[in-house]
Amino acid sequence: MAGAKGDDAQRAREIIGPRDFIAVSMPLFQRVFDSREPLGGVAITVDDFDVLRRAYSTMLGRLIRAVPRIVADRSTLGGFSNGAHATALLVAGRDEFTMEHFRQFYFVDGGAQFLAPFGLGAPELAKCRLLLLRADQAHQVSHGRGLPPWNVRPALDKIFDAVDDMARARGLDWTQVVMRGRRHGFEPEYQVIVGQWARGDKMDEVPPKPVAPAVEP
Repeated sequence: MAGAKGDDAQRAREIIGPRDFIAVSMPLFQRVFDSREPLGGVAITVDDFDVLRRAYSTMLGRLIRAVPRIVADRSTLGGFSNGAHATALLVAGRDEFTMEHFRQFYFVDGGAQFLAPFGLGAPELAKCRLLLLRADQAHQVSHGRGLPPWNVRPALDKIFDAVDDMARARGLDWTQVVMRGRRHGFEPEYQVIVGQWARGDKMDEVPPKPVAPAVEP
C-alpha cells in the first residue's frame, strides 16, 4: 500500500520481484472522508479500523480462495506513509484475517503511532517478521488549510525509538533501517531493500545521501 488509491500494481511487482509472489496493490479505505479534518482528511485514524478490516478481508479473501496453496509464512503486507498507518492499524487491532494470512509486515516512515504503546503486544507477532524503514530528515506537515507547516520529524523519532525499543525488548523478529539523508519518501533503492527482506535475501547497504546544511533565517 503506497498511501494512495491502490492503482499502481506495477510498483508492488517491482518491490517483490518477478517470481514466487502474488503482487497486489491495495487502495486505502476510510469510514468518512472530510477534507476539513487535519491533513485534508486523508490520514488513517483508529476510526477507520472496521472499514479497513472488512474491505481487506473481502478483497484478499477472494484472492485467497481463487489461488490455492498461498503460504502465510511468506505473505507480506505493508506500505509507505498512510499505507504504513493502515498496516499498523490492522496489526495493532489484531485483525483476525490479517494475522491469520500474513506473517511479514513492513512499515515505511509511518505506522508508529498505532504500534506504540500497545500495537506490538499481540502474541501472534511472536511468529511474524517485521521491518521498519524510517527517514531522518525534516518532514514538514500542515494540519489545516492556511496553517503554517511544522517539522514533525522530532516527534516521529521519539515514537519510532519507542517502537524499536519495545520490539527488541519483546524479542520479536524485528529489523529497523534508517534511511540516512532521506526525507519522507519511498525511494527505489529502499523498495529493493523491502523486496530483499520479504524474500529472505541479504539486504543491501544503501549509502546515505549528503544533506545540505540548514539555511539560517
